[in-house]
Parts: sequence; structure tokens; C-alpha cells
Amino acid sequence: MKYKITISGSGGAFGCGEITEEQYDYWTNPENEEYLVDALQQDIDQDELGVPEEAKFNDYYDSYTSVGSEYGLFENSTNIRIETETAEVLYDGSLQEYDKHFDLNIFDEYIQSIGELYVPFMASEPGVFLFWEDYQRGVLIRAEFEAASFEPSKLVFFECDLNGGNPLVTGVQYDGVDLELDLSGMDSKSIEFSLHDNRSQ
Repeated sequence: MKYKITISGSGGAFGCGEITEEQYDYWTNPENEEYLVDALQQDIDQDELGVPEEAKFNDYYDSYTSVGSEYGLFENSTNIRIETETAEVLYDGSLQEYDKHFDLNIFDEYIQSIGELYVPFMASEPGVFLFWEDYQRGVLIRAEFEAASFEPSKLVFFECDLNGGNPLVTGVQYDGVDLELDLSGMDSKSIEFSLHDNRSQ
């Protein structure tokens, strides 16, 4: 039988990359920081603004990923809808209620932590960094798969720890097979940037 699964919610794209000390010092100056968002989205002429060459952001914000980047849905906003090819709904609810609905036991590890994305803060990682957050909402996965019957414990969610906050669901498998992300199903809602100094560690 064929099954259709739709996974939706709020989340987006998140990344962190190293920048130069000149960029950090210039853009954290109160006189300049109001233009940071425009500079990182290449929406302003930095020459006209008088930005020194060594302090310019010449690349779009999402190119700063030397520390890492992740894409997904926040765990506490992830909604799952599973239905059969005859449109029978097997589940339509939150990720947190999934195990209760199907009466999974504690040995069923359907949520697995596979990594983390942190702004560097250890003495072994000195430097200055840009952390960017492109908040989005919509459908992350819209997929179909075939199985003799749907087995709830075979649906596994993979999560990333995002700066020690709300875990981000970055991948889903059924019976060991990845469900493809539908990047066209997410709409950007807002973008935020923050600069971080780890030189004194």
C-alpha cells in the first residue's frame, strides 16, 4: 500500500561562519549597525555608505557557513500528517504526541540527535563570527512510500541542537530510507543576524 506523509511547521535555515575582525569592529559600531541587515542581504551600496574595503560584506549572508549550517523545523512546531492511498488519516498531530498516539514504548527511539550548531564559545575556537537565522514556515516534507503496512516505530526523526535552544528537525526516514525535503514548500518570514566576539577566550 502507498502512504503519504506531510511534515510542516516553523523553522528555517540557520548558519554560522567566521568573519574578519575588521568586519566585526565596523558593524558593531552603533553608528553602522543599523545597516548590517541590508549589507548582509546585498541591498545597500557599501561604497556609498563609506564602508572600508576590509570591512565590507561582499557575499550574501548564507555564504557564511564555515562553522556550519542547518535546515529544518523546530521540534515543538513540527506537525505530521500520515494518510493511506485511500485518504484514511492515520495521524495528524504534533511530533510530541506521536509516540502517545501510537503507544510506542521507551525502547522505540523515533527521535535521534545527530549533531549541533553552536556559535563558537570555547577557548580552542577563538575568532569573530556571524550567526544568521532565516525563519521560515510551511511544508518541509511531502512524500510517498510503499509498505505492506505502516509501522509507527519505523518513522525516525533526526535533530540538531541549535545553540542549546529548541531542537531542529533536519531529516526524516521511514524504514531507513530518507524522505526528501521539499525546499519549495517553505516561505521566508524574517531574517535575523548577530555578530559574536570570541577573541578574548
